[in-house]
Amino acid sequence: MKIGKHKIDINIVLIIISTIIFLIAFYITAIIPIETCSGNDCPTQTPSSGLIPAQDNSPGLTIAYIGDAEPETSSDVKELTKDLDQVIPQSPTGRVDAIFFMGDMTKLSLTLKAVASSDVNNVPVYFVIGNHEAQSSGETAIIRGRYSASIFPLNPGPPGTDKTTYSMNVGNMHVINMNEYWNGATDDSYLKYSSTDGGYVPDTLYDWMSADLSKTSDWKIVIGHDPLYPESKHVGNSLDANKANRDKLQALFKSENVDLFIGGHTHNAGVQNIGGVYHANTGVIGPGADGDGVASILYTYTTANSLIMTIKQEDPTWSTPRTLITKTISR
Repeated sequence: MKIGKHKIDINIVLIIISTIIFLIAFYITAIIPIETCSGNDCPTQTPSSGLIPAQDNSPGLTIAYIGDAEPETSSDVKELTKDLDQVIPQSPTGRVDAIFFMGDMTKLSLTLKAVASSDVNNVPVYFVIGNHEAQSSGETAIIRGRYSASIFPLNPGPPGTDKTTYSMNVGNMHVINMNEYWNGATDDSYLKYSSTDGGYVPDTLYDWMSADLSKTSDWKIVIGHDPLYPESKHVGNSLDANKANRDKLQALFKSENVDLFIGGHTHNAGVQNIGGVYHANTGVIGPGADGDGVASILYTYTTANSLIMTIKQEDPTWSTPRTLITKTISR
């Protein structure tokens, strides 16, 4: 090719053009990643705060705990979605870095549908085994299958419940998710007392928790579906069904300086101080709002020197919420 008196090699021109196109394409794909999934449909999830939680031990990281929704219909999904949309707005810190569903969230497929449709669809969610999940091997299998999707490093429980019991850190809060429906061997959806009830802590689970708790100096939170000291409902058929087993667990909490136990099951939100250990209950949310009759969300977060627990409730709707109770735990 000639332009005036200058000769231009066409091959050089093509190389230059190809290089420019490559650089433009590389730049676009680098700053605009292609998404093939979203939120809780993805293998891993990014918390609403935008932080990488495993690397962040600063105060202020916040966990929300909700349970006992028991969705069964499409209208239940809508009701649960409406409550999930309040999880971040009601947070005392304005953020939520992880959510624990505290058991009896069956059908789990409908709970996950509500999560995906809600404003918490990018917050990591974790499931506690409740007596309803324990009644279905399929529901337990869903929970077991989500273990590998955690963006928080998980310390697995003992063999046989290693994907339904684990511990993890959210900031400087150390949380044990305790499966109370394990037979101590290979069945992690086991009901000890009847076809509907059976919360119990076998020796192997007790020993694992004892070892785990002894290794951390962070704020210590243990969660499980059945409470140790139920009020109003399920009295005598929660972990208090075997008082010697319950008392042994409470003694462990005291000796290892557990700051807070959180349970569900009774559908009544509240908190008790038993021997210096706080025992809280998440109440209900979504279509499961019998008991209290209103939806509740429990939060924990930390300041420089304290662990804060607070429960928010509808009063009677989320347009007029109330703080049911706040406890500041200091050392």
